[in-house]
Amino acid sequence: MNKTWVIGHKNPDTDSIISAIVYAKKINATPARAGEINQETKFALKKFSVEEPVLKERIEKDEKVVIVDTNNKEELIPINGEIVEIIDHHRLCGNLETPAPIKVTIKPVGSTSTIIAEMFLNELTKEEAGLLLCGILSDTVIFRSPTTTELDKEIAKKLAKIAGIEDIEAFGKELKSKACVLSEDPKENVLRDFKIIEAGRKRFGIAQLELMDYESVMNKKSEYLAAMEEIKKENNLDYVLLMVTNILEEATKLLIAGENPEEIAKAFEKKMEEERCIYLEGVLSRKKQVVPVLQRFFA
Repeated sequence: MNKTWVIGHKNPDTDSIISAIVYAKKINATPARAGEINQETKFALKKFSVEEPVLKERIEKDEKVVIVDTNNKEELIPINGEIVEIIDHHRLCGNLETPAPIKVTIKPVGSTSTIIAEMFLNELTKEEAGLLLCGILSDTVIFRSPTTTELDKEIAKKLAKIAGIEDIEAFGKELKSKACVLSEDPKENVLRDFKIIEAGRKRFGIAQLELMDYESVMNKKSEYLAAMEEIKKENNLDYVLLMVTNILEEATKLLIAGENPEEIAKAFEKKMEEERCIYLEGVLSRKKQVVPVLQRFFA
């Protein structure tokens, strides 16, 4: 029988890694990661005594794969084997083809962990429930993101009870504080959570850092912009945007690398109050509050 892997996107976040781990265990497959694990995810795995999945750089011809937390070909490692299933909570991209029909589960919820938790709610161990709770809290920014649904909150409460977590808010803040630990290398930080999207004829790279303040990035603004310009050239992009998201303030400072930053400010109907930076009050979600604006403006 061919080996089956469960894997998420490159530059994996907590939801991607945890979805792969828990779903693989439930279907007797092998979890994998498509990149390095961030500090937040490491905290979650250590908290519930679970090992990191193995690094996988390609799916070979004789292997099968379940894709979680994405359905975008550009975000995946090379796949020469058979895709057997997709579980996701993002919009349908349409650039991923399979030779035969497969099972696809895509739901408009705040995290893939929510979908998997709902599937197996009555048979989760304490450790699995704790991990899935971390996935939900991470992707919904402790229920502050506009992508959050009532189902996310409902499932999170049930998971917390199984995992023995009494204060979900406090646990969520402890988890998210680990995401605030930045590398000394701005380029590494920008690429930590980086996605490429198209809007009209423009290609964008959009990164996001979820922090407890702005200063850790804004005090090195020129270094970050230089790194973003480098990434833009390397990937043949029109713009690279960095969302510096303040979790406590529930707002984002958007740094802009590209030829015409005023064009981006116009898309969001904002003034450029700082050089190559606009302030977006109430903006926490790249998927729901940034990408749609760009796609409408550049359509």
